Amino acid sequence: MTVPTEQEIRAFVGRRSDYYLNRWSTALSGEGDVFSFNQAAFWLAGFWLPYRKMYKITLIFYGIIAAESLLEYIFFVGILKYQEPPVSLNFAVGIGSGVICGIYANRWYYWHTCENIEQLRRLNLSEESLNEALKKRGGTNWITSIAFMIMFILVLG
Repeated sequence: MTVPTEQEIRAFVGRRSDYYLNRWSTALSGEGDVFSFNQAAFWLAGFWLPYRKMYKITLIFYGIIAAESLLEYIFFVGILKYQEPPVSLNFAVGIGSGVICGIYANRWYYWHTCENIEQLRRLNLSEESLNEALKKRGGTNWITSIAFMIMFILVLG
């Protein structure tokens, strides 16, 4: 994977590009990997992932949470005959998933950004067309985030 330029990252990421350029500096310079904690992903993991248009990771994240909820229900309600799973378990799963997303979010977003930039580079677009394509494919999307959250709540409900 080739390292994207600062201009490409700025076009893809959008208004928070300074934050991510800072977080990704070691990977961009070839001196190391992306390792930093993302507080937004910690607190709002299920919202942050689709907000940054990382739909594949969002589906994996939601799938794991849904599978865990189903197993929890089968074990506690079906096998142990409780009314519902313990609140402490729900809290632990929520904190655990938030911690995992907080730790890995910037790395996932870096990979997502690099992959998209590389795909668009292969199209051999002019610099202006490439920047427009990066802005369109990158950036953020509140509506999709909200739609994913509503869909997830309906599926779990």
